Amino acid sequence: MGTVFLLIWIVPGIIGICTGLWHGRRPAGTPKAFGGDVIHMLMVAAPLVFMVHMAWVAALMMADGGIAALAGWTLYWTALTALLWVPLMVICYIVRGLKEQRT
Repeated sequence: MGTVFLLIWIVPGIIGICTGLWHGRRPAGTPKAFGGDVIHMLMVAAPLVFMVHMAWVAALMMADGGIAALAGWTLYWTALTALLWVPLMVICYIVRGLKEQRT
């Protein structure tokens, strides 16, 4: 069971890293553009993380026999793992943006 919980943290982290690196190809030049990029990254990554959690929680709840609280638990896990994938996403965006500006 510990492996399942580890995977549910690793996959959102990978999604955050990939999203940040992908958007960092064209770094922002102003704080307003940076805020727009962060909002766009959230709009891309959050549904992907939500879908991963929806599949994971649905599999657990179907095995347990109850699926009534699926959306609530999925939102809970998406918000909880956002403590990991959102900072990773922004850090990767900044690192890749700085690297792209040097070249």
